[in-house]
Amino acid sequence: MQPRVNPAFVGSATIKRMNCKEASELIGCPEMWRPVSDRYRPLFDIAVKGLSICNEIMGQCGFTAGIELVTGNGTFTSGVELTVCRMVLAASNTFGALQILVLNGYGPDALRLSRSIYEAELNIVWLKEHPEDIEDFLGYRAIQRKQLLDQMDEERRKLVPEAVSAEILADYACSLPRFVKPGKTKPRAEWCRVTLRNRAAADEGLLRLHLTYYPQVSSIHHGDIKGLTAQLDSEGKMDMAPSWSHLDTALISGLGSFLRCLNYFDEIARLGFRDRLETALGEYVDAVKANRSSRQARGR
Repeated sequence: MQPRVNPAFVGSATIKRMNCKEASELIGCPEMWRPVSDRYRPLFDIAVKGLSICNEIMGQCGFTAGIELVTGNGTFTSGVELTVCRMVLAASNTFGALQILVLNGYGPDALRLSRSIYEAELNIVWLKEHPEDIEDFLGYRAIQRKQLLDQMDEERRKLVPEAVSAEILADYACSLPRFVKPGKTKPRAEWCRVTLRNRAAADEGLLRLHLTYYPQVSSIHHGDIKGLTAQLDSEGKMDMAPSWSHLDTALISGLGSFLRCLNYFDEIARLGFRDRLETALGEYVDAVKANRSSRQARGR
């Protein structure tokens, strides 16, 4: 079964086909497309390679009714392989949306999406190293469904069929012991027994991102004063789109996490794309260094 190509990945050919006159009534900033694509061309080219590899990887996989992952190494009806495959597909969509925002000069919003891909990366890394925790990842859905039910007022709760409500309560009762700490009665706040920060600590590169990049983008995502200040220009005014602010950080961080997610999935499912992915990751590192040099030369 061949996957549908994600049209949001932007490459040279796609940009050449864009007609700004025809797009005049669309939401966006067509005047940014060419300058942004030219400035970050090496990164966009690597993104296209990532898409190509992703499509080939998914081309080796089939899905039976959406609940079985079929690869050359076997059929997976549950477990890490199927779940991580879904995470990678979600990350692919998110990265496509990120590129659209970058091309149109919406840096802070692109950063918000890069944060999502980074968090997916942390989940994938943890499940790769601790496959036994897949039951926690999947089982936490029962906790979240019960929490949603508890938040409903009486009128809304009446709309939930009795059979569904009974199912939610039964699943919750079955799953709760897995997520309750000793001496507590309520489930922990997240699926994993280890915090995001401690998951990142297992890898030097991820830890560096978690201590520098992640706090900044989280502040932008949550809209606290630190995040709001990060969206001001040199005169203290809101830096409105289209703007060059944060574009390279969003593209670099999102692309890096996406490529690494692909690489982890290839390792987990043993699909044989290691050499090509390592080459793409090496080109990514070189492009990041080149972008840093260009930025310094521009005095930014």
